[in-house]
Amino acid sequence: MSANNDHLPGFVTLLRKIGRTGLGAIQNRGELVAVEWQEENARLTEMLVWAFGLAFLAMTGVLLLTATIILLFPANSEFTSSRHSRCSISPARSRHGSMLKRF
Repeated sequence: MSANNDHLPGFVTLLRKIGRTGLGAIQNRGELVAVEWQEENARLTEMLVWAFGLAFLAMTGVLLLTATIILLFPANSEFTSSRHSRCSISPARSRHGSMLKRF
């Protein structure tokens, strides 16, 4: 019995072991690629959520700034009325550089 254990493995047995090792390595790489793909998808989804949140906050800020300006300077206020009544573009001089005529 001990004589059977001392012999070297055959060529076919070595090819089988190399094949199994190669297939195991390919399977391992495939699993790593799948995990990396899932992580990249999760990262991209997170970035999109942050981008939409940032865009929403930016639009909200612009809306708040606009509302603040409208409330501070209403259309019938003295500031806008006096400003527009003092300055106007003279029709005679409009083709010569749009000079302002003051009343």
